[in-house]
Amino acid sequence: MKVCTDSCLFGAWVSESRITNKVSKVLDIGTGTGLLSLMLAQQFRNAEFHCVEIDYEASEEARFNFDNSKWAHRFTVYNQDFNKFSTTEKYDLVICNPPFYSNHLSSIDNKRNAAMHSSDFSLEDMFVHSSGLIADNGCIACLIPYSRTLEVIPIIMRTGWQIAKLTSIKQTEHHGYFRTMLICTKNLGLMNEESIIIKEKNEYSAAFKALLKDYYLYL
Repeated sequence: MKVCTDSCLFGAWVSESRITNKVSKVLDIGTGTGLLSLMLAQQFRNAEFHCVEIDYEASEEARFNFDNSKWAHRFTVYNQDFNKFSTTEKYDLVICNPPFYSNHLSSIDNKRNAAMHSSDFSLEDMFVHSSGLIADNGCIACLIPYSRTLEVIPIIMRTGWQIAKLTSIKQTEHHGYFRTMLICTKNLGLMNEESIIIKEKNEYSAAFKALLKDYYLYL
């Protein structure tokens, strides 16, 4: 799977948000190439990362990327279905860039279908299964299509989570919103809501640059 701008923005946003003060164990659901964990490893410098990926080839690519990073000893890859993932560990942070689309046309590429479509992975499953894996005061962060935001909010509520931060994303000031980034906790509190525009006047916006300057070499 390709590295997308919105995934990079999501990783930087999670690092910057720091909803939880202590991050020593991170669970990455559907790690793909390992992009999000590699970004977070640079900020949460003492954290250990457990990365679950159902596709064998993707899990091997993530393992290759981790092994060739400066932080190889901090990553463990699990090639399995997250719904069958079992551990006694409790995580301070769960991150997920889940399959985006529900009831949309699928491609003829089965691997791309698994990565992009939610027929085998529901957002409700993610929130329910994560509930038993989260540490006290831990949180879950996910990236979803903006069009599914109103669908996801009731799922969050009925699975016992609360939205701590919600950020909507636009490509430019002339486009509508296309992604939503969420951080949820088990604790009641006020929701922090904001928006980010990736490009303004054909250049990356100040907000985007502030988040990605530690990761994009040319910003």
